[in-house]
Amino acid sequence: MDSILEAAYLYYYATDVGIVPHEDQDQRVKNRLSSLFADCLIIANNAKFDVFNALTVMDNVPVFGELKVISQL
Repeated sequence: MDSILEAAYLYYYATDVGIVPHEDQDQRVKNRLSSLFADCLIIANNAKFDVFNALTVMDNVPVFGELKVISQL
């Protein structure tokens, strides 16, 4: 049994991924963050991390909620 917990962290970010012309600003930001977070989760999973943590001071909670990955204590 492995006694080490591997944790990945997402603190602050910037991205131009997912920008679609003629989209409203809120939807554009939501799409960018969804794409970024999904990529981060895939990378963390492939790297065998046990936990993925992200700050709630950014716009993370609504986007992660839509990705159906939020688990809070």
